[in-house]
Amino acid sequence: MDKKLKAISKVSVALALLGAAAPVAGTAPTALAAKKSTKKKAKKAKKKAVKKTYAKKYTPKAKSVTVKASSKLSAKSVITNASKLPAKTKYAFSPKPSLKKAGTYIVSVIVTYPDKSKDKVKNVKIKVTAKKAAYNPAKAAYEKYKKQAAELGSLADAQNDLSQKKAALDNANQAYTDAVASYNNKVAVAKASYDEAASAYEAAGYDFIMSKATPNFYQDSKNEMATVSELTGYVSGLDASVKSFLSTSNLKKDVTLIKELNDLRASDNNFSNHNALGVDYDLMIYASIAGFISDSTKNHTYFRNAPTEVYASRAENLAWGYSDPLTGWYTEEKAIYDAHGSGVTGHYTNCMGDYEYVGLVLDQSTGTSAADFGREKILTSESGMQVSVEEFEAALNSYVASYESTMNTAKAAYEQTKADKSEVNAAQENATSSKKTYDAADAKVKKVKTVNQQLAKAYTAYQKSLKAAHKKK
Repeated sequence: MDKKLKAISKVSVALALLGAAAPVAGTAPTALAAKKSTKKKAKKAKKKAVKKTYAKKYTPKAKSVTVKASSKLSAKSVITNASKLPAKTKYAFSPKPSLKKAGTYIVSVIVTYPDKSKDKVKNVKIKVTAKKAAYNPAKAAYEKYKKQAAELGSLADAQNDLSQKKAALDNANQAYTDAVASYNNKVAVAKASYDEAASAYEAAGYDFIMSKATPNFYQDSKNEMATVSELTGYVSGLDASVKSFLSTSNLKKDVTLIKELNDLRASDNNFSNHNALGVDYDLMIYASIAGFISDSTKNHTYFRNAPTEVYASRAENLAWGYSDPLTGWYTEEKAIYDAHGSGVTGHYTNCMGDYEYVGLVLDQSTGTSAADFGREKILTSESGMQVSVEEFEAALNSYVASYESTMNTAKAAYEQTKADKSEVNAAQENATSSKKTYDAADAKVKKVKTVNQQLAKAYTAYQKSLKAAHKKK
């Protein structure tokens, strides 16, 4: 049979090559055609046997999610490996969760692949949370001022507190005013006592000189001045000036000047008259009168016109504007004298003159000085004492000691009273504290008023916002 087919086949091929028509087989294929058909069917069957579906090839994975109510959620978004699944894959919830109501839903996700195969991912948890209310700025402002108003309290309470603080402040201010007045009064009283004691101390110097001078020497000198035309015009102001020249403070300064003069006399190289000058009480009065008058005349008016009935000075120096007249009388004029220059040197030679006593005064309040020089008294009527400067100083200090003690005590009391501001300071601190408390209460009233106004406006705005929101619904 095979041999026949081969032979036929060969014949057919030959015929084809020769261009002859091939015989038509009506019912049965040739052996070659049957063989090809069998191979194709076997190949298709093999392919169908090895092909897999997408459902078998892929494994979708899901995650639990939390969403707000009324929001949108796709099934694909819960599949964590969706990007690795085939394109055109479709996803659907089963059952479809309700996203409008808060709650937790357990659903499945149906995954449909492009080849129509499907996967089902079970137990997917979807948590739906309540939707947060829309932010209402008007409500927020209202709640803010409502809270502030509650914290501040009522306006009536704040105003009542302010009234109390005002009364306390008024009382504190009055107490401070009273404390200041009391302090000033105490200081004034202490100052008056001190001034009185100081005046008595200064006046004691004048009394001291008068107690040692020739009795009525000053009064007689003043009476005689009234009889001399060149001097009569100075009588009216004489008392006050002489008391000023002879005040205790000035007399103590005079002692230092006389000691200084004696030191200069002892060390001077031009004159051998080195005896120390003593103090003549009458000449202290005489120099005071001369100094007073010279303030106006700038000359030796009294020295040149003094009545002969009055014990007179032998020589006189005057100076104006010096805190230490010896600067001019001695230092400046000695320099001229030593240089044999032309100029005034008479004050210098008077200081170095052959005298025994001096009346030297300086009024520190005006800067006017006078020094009247004399010798030992001869007439018995001239009983005014003449003493050494050391004796004069000792007698002066002894005479004014009690006055000085009283003055120092009064001064200490005055300074202590002036320094003690404890009551004033305490009252001031209280007033300051009360003012701060009052200011705080006043500020609170203003704050309450402001917050109440803001609250009222915020409430109105809030109500309008509620009405507007209701209309939209």
